[in-house]
Amino acid sequence: MNTELGQLGEEELEHLATSIEDDPDSVACLLFPESPNGNRTVVQQIGQWAANRKLVLENTANGNTHIASVFEKVCYRFWQRLPSYAKRAKVPGFLEK
Repeated sequence: MNTELGQLGEEELEHLATSIEDDPDSVACLLFPESPNGNRTVVQQIGQWAANRKLVLENTANGNTHIASVFEKVCYRFWQRLPSYAKRAKVPGFLEK
């Protein structure tokens, strides 16, 4: 099953961020199969967004609303810099966990 970025949970976000850190070119091919070349920077931005989004969810769940708010602002900046096609990217199921 493919899932939109905004619907990923903590574990999925962590796995996505780690996968991107380990091999951004392979993840670019999976997220953007029609045009993987030139998407390395975009994929790295998605990885940074995913790592920070995980921290938002984690801190919100733990009641650390101030820290969650700080990371939410960071996420917002990463998200705003993403091209619209990247915001609509679907994460393949095996990348989620």
